Amino acid sequence: MGNNIRTLRERQGLSQAALARKLGVCQQAVGKWERGISDPKWSLAPQLADALCCSIDALYGRTPPGQDA
Repeated sequence: MGNNIRTLRERQGLSQAALARKLGVCQQAVGKWERGISDPKWSLAPQLADALCCSIDALYGRTPPGQDA
């Protein structure tokens, strides 16, 4: 998941700090997610997907049902 968050964040042109501000978390939390040290809380998934302009499935590297990979 960490690599997906980093890739999606960079595509949006967001720094870790900017993403953290959007989500109300500290920059260190975003860094830990991206390094695979921890994962975001489930409750942040919709907000994180919105901030990164993607689906929750994309955050987890999953193709939504019914779509070809």
